[in-house]
Amino acid sequence: MPKISKPVLFAALASSFLALGACSTMPTTGTTASGDVAATASHDVEGYWHHDRLISSKGQEIPIDGVFLMHDGQFIEQAVMGEPLDTPAAIGAEAMAHSGPYVTTPKGIKLTAEQTIAISEKGSDPLSFQANSVHDITAENTGNNLTLTFGSGTVQTFTRIPASDISIKRFANGRMALTGNRFVLVAGDANAVVSGFGTFVRTGNKLRLTADRWAESTRQKADVKANVTMDATLTDSAFTLADGRTYPILR
Repeated sequence: MPKISKPVLFAALASSFLALGACSTMPTTGTTASGDVAATASHDVEGYWHHDRLISSKGQEIPIDGVFLMHDGQFIEQAVMGEPLDTPAAIGAEAMAHSGPYVTTPKGIKLTAEQTIAISEKGSDPLSFQANSVHDITAENTGNNLTLTFGSGTVQTFTRIPASDISIKRFANGRMALTGNRFVLVAGDANAVVSGFGTFVRTGNKLRLTADRWAESTRQKADVKANVTMDATLTDSAFTLADGRTYPILR
């Protein structure tokens, strides 16, 4: 799998999360990613979704593994492009992470990305960050498949992950969502970021997180991992990682 360069990665993020635009607002029929004829599509985005494809505005398909959760006016997205250094491919990876509020529109959603984060394991700029950008996105939902189209022409497609009892914890600099035994986390600013998604086991206030993908960075160093396990604590007031990093929960 080819390594995606940092300029290409952030260009993809920019074309998705830094561009405004509109597409058709009417329900459509079409073909799903699997090739099946779709039923009449809606513009609903509610749910937990697994990334299938990310196609840039220039038509480049970027390898991606990630999730996008949208629930009750809040969203969280975390994804990794390429193979992390701790995998057999060992070529390095990039990650993106976003969270914030959204409102529905006739064609999909308008969201505010409180964080637009790009993380790179290689290169001189491990962490890129932009705050508070507003975006209009067209959504086509055929039930188990979702397509998000940005004004630039960038397209992201997803498959639904069954989810119930979604709970979102909001921090001053991000969010964490729990649904069933799954989690997705995005927290950070221009100086330091932590993000990931996967499954968890909870015993009281203690969480054992098993991250399918985990990406964190400071301005000096990025670390992207696959299949990593870590401990954390979740109370009504804060989420705390085992190393002491604490994220107070807003009321």
